[in-house]
Amino acid sequence: MKKLIISIGFIIEAVAGLAQNGIAVKVDDLTVAQHKVLQSELRDSKILYSCIPAGIIVFQESSNLPELKKQVNSALKKAEILVEPKFIENYSIASAEQECATYRKID
Repeated sequence: MKKLIISIGFIIEAVAGLAQNGIAVKVDDLTVAQHKVLQSELRDSKILYSCIPAGIIVFQESSNLPELKKQVNSALKKAEILVEPKFIENYSIASAEQECATYRKID
């Protein structure tokens, strides 16, 4: 019974996480090496989801959006990403996963 309750808890947590909205940053032509640098540089930011093929990183909704943008732009420079990122507010993890799946089918 205890295992069943724990399993249900994990399922509820996973579903709640997928329903969560955040701030997405989209970067064209994101590489694995660049993604590693971004993860290292943004380790203090709450990253909810990322997809390298689609160039999407979703952060937890932030009350201080200008500060998050500043941190992301600084990390992008360190990752040698020269393209302008696109910030999208209120972006769901489900939308990010759906977009990522589209890129996976292409590759």
